[in-house]
Amino acid sequence: MHKFAYFPVVLGMLLLSPALWGLKVQVGSFFEIDKITYKKGRLVLPTTRRKYHNIRVLDRETFLWIATCKDQTICKQALEKMPFQIVQIRRAATRPNMWIADVSFAQKWLVTFLVFKNENGYALEAPKVFKFLDLQLQTQVLDALRADLENGK
Repeated sequence: MHKFAYFPVVLGMLLLSPALWGLKVQVGSFFEIDKITYKKGRLVLPTTRRKYHNIRVLDRETFLWIATCKDQTICKQALEKMPFQIVQIRRAATRPNMWIADVSFAQKWLVTFLVFKNENGYALEAPKVFKFLDLQLQTQVLDALRADLENGK
């Protein structure tokens, strides 16, 4: 058999490996987070521009749960409800009409969003590895942030 005959199979296995591309976590039917990896046996959450930690795990239960599915390409965290809390909003130093908001989801995840004020109101920008699956939740988060900003919090 030719020495390169197994190359497509090995390449396919590598490309599908979560260790190479990262794990995708789906939290209930509410949102998903991509590119969670393990390096030297340690959990590595994705960063933005290699320095901003916009996704954090808040509880030990979630941390241990991620470890149980690290060899899969997608893990689903079963949650029926998704309460959220705005932990902090701070004005961005780099530009006017921009805020940085930390939002806790079910006291399990902390996600940092950018909030922009423009002529149409407010816009929410999530980290690139974060995706809302529940548009109603996304609207509720934006509405809560807008209310806090308009009330001067």
